[in-house]
Amino acid sequence: MNKKAFTILEIIIAIAVILILATAALSGSGGIIRSMRFNNAFNKLVFMVQRARSLAIAGKNADVEKYAVMIDLAKNTADLVKYNKNSATQESIESLTFTAASNFNLKAATDLDCNNIAIIIFNNGISEPILECGDKSANILKITLEEKDAAGNIPRAKTFEINDSSGVPQIE
Repeated sequence: MNKKAFTILEIIIAIAVILILATAALSGSGGIIRSMRFNNAFNKLVFMVQRARSLAIAGKNADVEKYAVMIDLAKNTADLVKYNKNSATQESIESLTFTAASNFNLKAATDLDCNNIAIIIFNNGISEPILECGDKSANILKITLEEKDAAGNIPRAKTFEINDSSGVPQIE
């Protein structure tokens, strides 16, 4: 007897196998997506510091006194700002906000207490930064982005370090 069609039982079994494989693949992808979001947020933060340094080194804008990355640990934000010479004002170029929904948390570490503010300043035309932790100067500043899960555990954390002699963020 020559069989040319599938039976209903064979079709049901094939669909069941496909659904099981799809469920297994989708359940594991949530962690991958969270990991990608976390890495993207960290990379944006590092890029913000690199961009401030590049803008300062280029020194193309004579109206700008300095560029700074201001990290507010209490608000969980980072802002790239430029300070204009003539008007003595600051203008935001780029902002990052790590919301409670993302479970991302910013931390700064030095030998000083940062009082919730860390600032990386690049004077126009100069590549070496001025590092401030709160209202004090620092030689080295470590910025950490953490992710907390529902239980308060920290499954992911990434840190970059910047020192006042080079100004280049070093990812740990």
